[in-house]
This record gives sequence, C-alpha cells and structure tokens, in this order.
Amino acid sequence: MRLLVIDGNSIANRAFYGIKLLTTRDGRFTNAIYGFMNILLSLEKECEPDEVAVAFDLKAPTFRHKMYAEYKAGRHAMPAELAQQMPVLKELLTLLGYRIVTGRPMTSLAPYPPPVTPARTTVSLLREIGTACSWSVRPPPFCWLPL
Repeated sequence: MRLLVIDGNSIANRAFYGIKLLTTRDGRFTNAIYGFMNILLSLEKECEPDEVAVAFDLKAPTFRHKMYAEYKAGRHAMPAELAQQMPVLKELLTLLGYRIVTGRPMTSLAPYPPPVTPARTTVSLLREIGTACSWSVRPPPFCWLPL
C-alpha cells in the first residue's frame, strides 16, 4: 500500500501565489483551490497512491511558538483571499474522500494538552518514519510512503 502525504498549507500557498486571482461570478476566490486540485491530481497520477492524507496547520500557536516567542514574528498574515478558500478546500477534499490530518494528536489518554504541530512537521515526521523503515520517500511538501 502506498500513502501520499501532502502539506496542505504549503501546496495551497504555492497555488495561491502561482495563479492569478480567480473568482466565481459572485466574487468568491478560487485560485488556490483550482491550483491545489491540479497539483493533487498530478501527484496522484505520478505516485499512484492507495491513500492520500493532507496535513493542515491549526489556527493555534505551535510548540515552536512556545519555545521561541519570535517564531514567525516577521511573517505576514495569510491574505484574506487565501484564508476564505481554506475551509472550502478542506470541505471539498473531505467530500472527495481524502483524509485530513492536523497537528493535534488525540488527547483522550493524555492528562495534559499535547503540543500543536505544524503541517510540515507532521509530514516530516511521517517521512522520517518511512526513511527509518527503508521506504522510498520523497521530500516535503509531499511524500509517498509504501506501507
């Protein structure tokens, strides 16, 4: 079995900035969604995975923010035109049967809240596991793992 793991935020950003602003007739932006789906379909064609998981960042400070107060201090906020596309993209992916992964592990067994991890850390962790198991692994922002 092969699993394709994608850093959803990274691919959405690439798509958003790589394609001119596109909108529906009623003014909703769609360029990130359009570009993301083109990239996803291209990766699926190339990798022929059995399953696909898309990792997204949560809207919460990560463990890195807690370790270093200046983490991402110089980075600009997500543009509103991209932010409004993210829930639609996640809903579309869910409706199409893709697995959405976030950086918050299950907490039911833990006596304390676990750290929030960014999508790229989730993808990198899966990549390290694959490498340790001698699987053929592609570099982030996406990788595929034969399971």
